[in-house]
Amino acid sequence: MHVADLQRLYDYSCWMNDQILNAAERVTPEQYSAPTELTPRNLQDNLVHILDVEWSWRETVRTHGEQGVGHGDMLEPVDFPDVATLRARWEVEAEKMRDYLANLSDEELAAQARPSDDRFSVGEILYHAIIHGLLARVEAAVLLTSYGQSPGDIDYLNYAMPVSS
Repeated sequence: MHVADLQRLYDYSCWMNDQILNAAERVTPEQYSAPTELTPRNLQDNLVHILDVEWSWRETVRTHGEQGVGHGDMLEPVDFPDVATLRARWEVEAEKMRDYLANLSDEELAAQARPSDDRFSVGEILYHAIIHGLLARVEAAVLLTSYGQSPGDIDYLNYAMPVSS
């Protein structure tokens, strides 16, 4: 596991996030928070959950599981009443995650994530947070598509492929 690989995966995650948030800006406020039977969470709850997982796990590994920091705390959907509020907070988180990754070495990535739990390395926790978010973004894409606001093709190769003129 290498930091550069994790950075690339995180960049894809941010690109995918932009596609999802752009589509989410086109839904009505009612659709943003409406109950649904298509996915485990409605659109608002789903998007806040993705942000929460990304933020809380980054904080957990950054502080080595220090009591009261990161995982265990939760961001609440009520604090993100619209997509603009959510996007603004996510931009802050993306900058913090990129800074964290930029200052992380491959050796630190391989280190134990929390002193009290030797099951996972820092890298495994960060991969989990990113992959979990990717899967939840697919659920958001399903909801958005059901509202007539598809985020488009969010496959990795569409991110990686240079745009042709």
